[in-house]
Amino acid sequence: MKAKKYNEGGKVTKKPVGKGVKKKDYRSGATYDGRSGYYPVGSTTSGRAIRKKYSAEEAPSQAARLNLDPRITEGIHEVSGEMGVPALRTEQKITKYLNRSRENIAQQMAEAQGSSSKSRLSEGESTFIPKVDNVIDKLSTLSDEDVNILKKEVIKLSQDYKDIDPESSNVDKMIFAAGVAKDQDWSSLKPLREAAGLTKGELLQLIQAPEDAGWGEKLGFKAVRAAASVKEFKKGGKIQLIKRKDGSSSPRGLWDNIRAKKGSGKKPTKEILKAAKKIRNESKS
Repeated sequence: MKAKKYNEGGKVTKKPVGKGVKKKDYRSGATYDGRSGYYPVGSTTSGRAIRKKYSAEEAPSQAARLNLDPRITEGIHEVSGEMGVPALRTEQKITKYLNRSRENIAQQMAEAQGSSSKSRLSEGESTFIPKVDNVIDKLSTLSDEDVNILKKEVIKLSQDYKDIDPESSNVDKMIFAAGVAKDQDWSSLKPLREAAGLTKGELLQLIQAPEDAGWGEKLGFKAVRAAASVKEFKKGGKIQLIKRKDGSSSPRGLWDNIRAKKGSGKKPTKEILKAAKKIRNESKS
């Protein structure tokens, strides 16, 4: 099969490949602009949304946030690179996120116009994507100095996860990660989280298993989320330990919260009592 030829300046030549062709460097100043796409501009007589194609410059104002902060995306690539994730795979993840975020904006616009629009997002994505949007938008408000500090701190913390066996199952990987997270000191992240206006809960919401994950993998993500939730990075420092009567020390837990409520004269919440009942039933079975 003959190679295709191209007309360059009146001269027919083969398309250049290999040497001399500069590859895109995704890890250096990468910019991501997801503003272009199809957005609703009205509705049919049956109430269905009519979508029109827009270029990035013509896109509605709601799509402005899809022109992602290059400092954040470059930081994502650097951290991923330190973890051994190929740049192309990171690129694909960011592009997939932009596609989902753009669809979420289009869906919101259709609803605001009173149109019905069949969403291309799954139920889980409709809940999860806005949470990612929120965190990325708030991180983009950080100063250049804070972004660089955050990047260095995350890279430093990520070194402890390099011992994860790449051949192990996703479940084992997540359980290993939970053990690592439990023993790490995240106090350095506290001032950066506060500077971005992010709460502990907003960050924990991002630790979520994929919708197509099996029960074992979901359990692994749950272990990581639990390990992160007991860390007092809301106040900074390591996990708060309580000295017990037998001389041992352990993190504050469910029963400590129940006793604290009882001592203050306040009744434990329904959630706490429900969790306590569940633990009792599990211990009997």
